[in-house]
Amino acid sequence: MFVPVSFPLLQWVLGPKMTTNMTLLIIILFIPYIEGEMYSLFSVNSRFSGFLLEKMSPMGMEMCVKECAKRVSYASLNFHRGRLECELSHSDSIANPEGMTSNSEYIYIDRNHIPQVYCENTF
Repeated sequence: MFVPVSFPLLQWVLGPKMTTNMTLLIIILFIPYIEGEMYSLFSVNSRFSGFLLEKMSPMGMEMCVKECAKRVSYASLNFHRGRLECELSHSDSIANPEGMTSNSEYIYIDRNHIPQVYCENTF
């Protein structure tokens, strides 16, 4: 768990140059947590097939999630990790469970599992 430490306290304990280095280290250590949090939203090694409306490439996973969130007609997405390919579907695994397949190249998420932060400020 992250405990916030005031900047002046860090400067006093570490000195001004070390404070900058320590801040950078904290940011670098925090990046894998953010990516891991994003991956935890997906069904890994899964692909929803048969209801594809749009395919976009190349695109990162976070942008793919944002694209799905801002388009209300889409119900789910697949993301191909190797090709950086985003597939948006008009249905999901709840409405059509027969569409779910096992595929190690893909990860899947339905619209209901997209965090609100990705749905804000979408135009």
